[in-house]
Amino acid sequence: MDPSGSLRPRKKVVTISVIGCYDLKISYADVREVSPFFFYQFYTFDDRYSKNGTGLSPKFNDTFSYEVLYDAKTVNYFEKECLEIIIFDDNAPIAAKELNGTQVG
Repeated sequence: MDPSGSLRPRKKVVTISVIGCYDLKISYADVREVSPFFFYQFYTFDDRYSKNGTGLSPKFNDTFSYEVLYDAKTVNYFEKECLEIIIFDDNAPIAAKELNGTQVG
């Protein structure tokens, strides 16, 4: 119940901070400098992409706050879902497949 006495769900602020990565491992050898960035999608909000970091232990120091309506749907989300943060490398080689299925590039 909010101070006015109504039973409306309250709004809460959720803050997500991604500080950085430590000792990333890459599965390709033909890139000398990695340029990692991360991606996540929280609840019903738009995707969040970071700026590019540098090296195998990049610092992102990325903090973003979301205002959510704290209701049964939100509670269910928090109880059943995990926040998945995916790391990509902007300098990673791109492999393509030709129409006959052989890999190129």
